[in-house]
Amino acid sequence: MKNKTFRGGEDTMDRKILIVDDEKNIVDIIAFNLKKEGYTVITAADGEEGVQKAMEENPDLILLDIMMPKMDGYEVCKKIREKKNTPIIMLTARAEELDKVLGLELGADDYVTKPFGVRELMARVKANLRKSVVREETPEQAPAGKGNFGKLDINPDRYEVRKDGRIIDLTVREFELLKYLSGSLTPLMPMFDTADTGIAEYSGDIVQEDAATYDASYNTNEDVAANERDVYNYLTGTMGMNSAAASGVMASMYRESRFYVDITNDYGTAYGLCQWYGDRWTNLQNYCNNNGLDWHTLYGQMRFLEYELNSLSSLRSYMYGISNDADGAYHAGYEWCRVYELGGNTSDTTRCDSRGTLARDTFWPKYQNGSTGGYTGWRSENGRDYWYENGVKQGTTGRGKEIYDASSDAWYWLDAVDGGAKAVNKDVYQESDGGKWVRYDENGHMIKGENCQNGNWYYFEPVTGAMIHGPWTLPDGRKVYYDLTTGIMQYGNVSINGSLYYFDPVYGTMKSGALTNFWVTDGNGKSFWYESWVRQGWQPGSSNYRGKEIYDPASGAWYWLDNVQQGAKATSKEVYQDSNGGKWVRYDANGRMIKGWYTQDGKTWYYDLTTGAMYKGWHTIEGSTYHFDETTGVKG
Repeated sequence: MKNKTFRGGEDTMDRKILIVDDEKNIVDIIAFNLKKEGYTVITAADGEEGVQKAMEENPDLILLDIMMPKMDGYEVCKKIREKKNTPIIMLTARAEELDKVLGLELGADDYVTKPFGVRELMARVKANLRKSVVREETPEQAPAGKGNFGKLDINPDRYEVRKDGRIIDLTVREFELLKYLSGSLTPLMPMFDTADTGIAEYSGDIVQEDAATYDASYNTNEDVAANERDVYNYLTGTMGMNSAAASGVMASMYRESRFYVDITNDYGTAYGLCQWYGDRWTNLQNYCNNNGLDWHTLYGQMRFLEYELNSLSSLRSYMYGISNDADGAYHAGYEWCRVYELGGNTSDTTRCDSRGTLARDTFWPKYQNGSTGGYTGWRSENGRDYWYENGVKQGTTGRGKEIYDASSDAWYWLDAVDGGAKAVNKDVYQESDGGKWVRYDENGHMIKGENCQNGNWYYFEPVTGAMIHGPWTLPDGRKVYYDLTTGIMQYGNVSINGSLYYFDPVYGTMKSGALTNFWVTDGNGKSFWYESWVRQGWQPGSSNYRGKEIYDPASGAWYWLDNVQQGAKATSKEVYQDSNGGKWVRYDANGRMIKGWYTQDGKTWYYDLTTGAMYKGWHTIEGSTYHFDETTGVKG
C-alpha cells in the first residue's frame, strides 16, 4: 500500500483508479467523472484482466463489478486480497443482503448498488481513499473553506466532517442533510451538469443527476427486471406495438426511471416510470383516480401512458407505423424522446440520439420479435389475472380462449368479455370437444369430477371437464342421472326415453328401471346412445378413437356416434369407417345412414343397399352401368 497524504482533491493526479466492468457505457461515464476529479483511470473488461491489472498497475482503489465474463467479481476480490490491501468498492446490481455480506466478507471495503448517482460514487471513492492513507493533518491544518457547526468541522469540498480532529464517516445523503442543517454553509450541491460531459444523462446502471437524481431508498419496487418485462408486455400485448416501437419507449423510460415505479426526483417535482412533471404528474393522479386505478402502480401508470399517447395522434401514428427492425427501434426511441419527453423540441438532438441508440443497441437485441423478451405466463393487472404468450395477452378476441398452465397443471378460461381476464366461479360454454359446458372454480381452475354448488350436485368429465347431462356411471359405481339442460343430479322418479326410473333421494343412485339401450337428447339438441347405462361412441383422451357405428332396431337404421362430439349422433355428415374393409358412408339430417341414390347441390351419389358404402368407379345398378368419380364418388 502506498503511503501518501491525500488533501481533498489537491493530490488526485497521481491517484490511480482501476475500473473492472464489462459494460463499456458504464465504464466510460465513470471514467469521465473520475478524470474530471483529477484521477488517473485504467480499465479492465473482465475478471481475469481485472486481476492482472490490479497486480501490474498497483492502483490506489478498485471499482469492481460482480457479474462479468471469465471471472466474477467475488473471485476477483478474493484473488486481489490474497496479495494486496487495495481499497475495493463493489459496484453491482446485486442488491440482496447476502450478496453484500459475501462481498464484504471476501474483502471489499464498500458496496454500491445500481442504480447509483455519480456524486455519491465520487464521494465514496474519496472516502475510501482517505481511509487508505496516513492522515497527516491536525484539526488546525484542515484546509480552508470548511465551516463550523458546534463542535463539528464541515468541509463541503471534501465531503468531510470532523469532530475533535477525527473524521466521521457519513453517507452522501447524511452529509448533505448535515450541510443543510448547518445553515452557515453553501446550499445543497447543485445537480450534475450533463451539458459539459458530452455523455447522455443516463448510461446503463448509472443515474446522472439531471432531471432526476435517484437513490435506492426512494425505490419501493425492488423487482426491476419484472417491471421491465411487464412494461414490454403491456406495450406489445395490451397496446399492440411491435418490438421496435416498444424498444424506443423503453429506452426513454429506462433513462427516466430505470423502470422504478414509485420513485420521485430529488426535488419532488417528477414522479414514476416516465418522470411525469408538474401538471402531467397531476394529470396522472387525476386519470387514475377517475378510472379506479392506483397511480403508484405500474399498471396505473401504463394506462395513463396509453391515454397520453392516444392524445398525441401524430406520435401514435408514427410509433405504430415504425418498421420492426433495428433502424425502426432507433427512430422510435428518437421520436418518442423528441415528442413525448421534450414536447416537440428539435434542439436537443443529443438526448434524442442517446435514446435512439439505447433502443437500437440494448433493447432491440433483447426483445426483437418477442423472441427473448416476450413473456409467457400470468400477470396481475388491477386485481385481475391475465395470460401472456410471447408477450401477447391472450383471450381478448372472440368469446375468449381456453389455455393450459403446466405450472399449476390446470386449464383456464380467458374471458374476452373481461378483456382476456381469467374466469373465476363461472360456467362457460366452449366449442372444443364438440361443444361443452365447463366450470371454473374460485382460482380459475377447470373443475373435474363431482362438484357441489348451491346445494346441487354436478359431474364434470375427468379428462375434458365437460359437464355431464343425462345418464352416467360414477367412478364409485353409482348409476345417476343429470338434468339434460342444467346438469343437476336428479332424485326420485325420472322419465327417460319413455321409461320410468327411480333414483335414491340422498345419493342419486338408480334404484329401479331397466338397463336397456336408448337414446337421450340433451338441452342442446344432441342425441346420445346408451347401452346398459353407458354412453357409447365416446372415449375422452383417446386420440385414436373416432367413434362407433350402432344399429337401432326401433328405427331400423344405422348411426354414427362421433367421438369428437362426445359420442353425439352424427348428422348431415360423411364418415370414413373401417368396417367392411373401409368405406365412406353418409348420414342424413336425422343421423340415419343413407342407402341407395342420394342427390345434393346438383350432384348424385350411390350408397350400397346393404353396407351403406359409397360407390366409386364403374357399377351396374338395376341393369344400368354408371361411373362414379374414383375420389369423390360423384356420378359422371
